[in-house]
Amino acid sequence: MVMRENGLVHKKKRNPLRLTKADKEAQAGDDLLKRDFSAEEPDKKWVTDITQLPTADGKLYISGIFNCFDSHANRTTTTTNNANARSVREKCVNLY
Repeated sequence: MVMRENGLVHKKKRNPLRLTKADKEAQAGDDLLKRDFSAEEPDKKWVTDITQLPTADGKLYISGIFNCFDSHANRTTTTTNNANARSVREKCVNLY
């Protein structure tokens, strides 16, 4: 109230609601699992994702490949380059 009476206004910094920005040119992949992340046997369903974390030294990308049977992380990688994270993830997928 004191600030308002003296003509001082605090402009709140806008916090982004999300870090991911969709690529409008990219095609969406098929939903092969139909949101069913369970598996009755090991090595029948695998999922992967890349997560970007802001750090004091810049962006860090973490990628993991998980078995839906037991949610075990079979492969993980970290890098400071998103294209490199995608490349490593694809190589891991090709191992299986």
